[in-house]
Amino acid sequence: MLNDDNFSDGHNCIEILDKDLKLAPIVTNDPNNVDSGNGLITSIWGPHAWEFIHSVAFGYPISPSEEQKKNYKDFFIKMGDILPCGYCRTSFKQFITENQDTVIDDNVMKSRENLTKWTFNLHNAINNKLGHNYGETYEEMCFKYESYRAKCSKTANGCVMPISIKANSYQKSDIQRAQVIPYEICDKFRNYAVQLGLHKYSEYLDYYKNLKRNCKMWGIRDCSCRKVIKYMRKKGINAIDEKTGLPSLYEMILFSMMCSTIDIKKINEMVKKF
Repeated sequence: MLNDDNFSDGHNCIEILDKDLKLAPIVTNDPNNVDSGNGLITSIWGPHAWEFIHSVAFGYPISPSEEQKKNYKDFFIKMGDILPCGYCRTSFKQFITENQDTVIDDNVMKSRENLTKWTFNLHNAINNKLGHNYGETYEEMCFKYESYRAKCSKTANGCVMPISIKANSYQKSDIQRAQVIPYEICDKFRNYAVQLGLHKYSEYLDYYKNLKRNCKMWGIRDCSCRKVIKYMRKKGINAIDEKTGLPSLYEMILFSMMCSTIDIKKINEMVKKF
């Protein structure tokens, strides 16, 4: 059902015309551009922002000084003023000032452990608000981000990180989780999948149900889901069929791997149609 050749990254190799290149900065800085005040697409910059936020937290000292506590706390508070999306700025401020589980206070700033757990909880809380669940644990986050820490060998020229260790860091940086939706929900769509021509839907679904998280095949599952999602976005393929209000063909391919880009609340509403 899933042929990786159909989701290759060949379409990443685009041609940029000279006229478009010259026009770009003009559009960016034109005060009369009706779109100039719009925010940027969160699904593009958001994952990179979280990568940075978690990296900052992992760079926090284990036993910070009072000055470091203040500087880092001020940084996260100010972030709520500069995110490139108005809705995101408002939401971020609410989470760090009003939400009991994600408010940033002096206890958060006591240690690296507290701060990294805070960014972990904040990330999950925001995902939950969006109806997304990636199933990631704090241990999994540490496994990935701790590998980013420089481990240097002293040389006459300063600090050089061994290439084998650096390679391991780059490999772990590629860990990108895909959303997980319950098997019980995906199970409701078996007949609909067959109607769309996905005759191996049940076979795939039952296979992924029995996979242990963090085994090699689960990692391949995450990568496969990411490929499908990227393909859908770059080809302008809707997650929801406009005529039926049900998941599109490509979205159902994700369902077969217990994944989806659709808000879980919307999925539960779709189930009621069967």
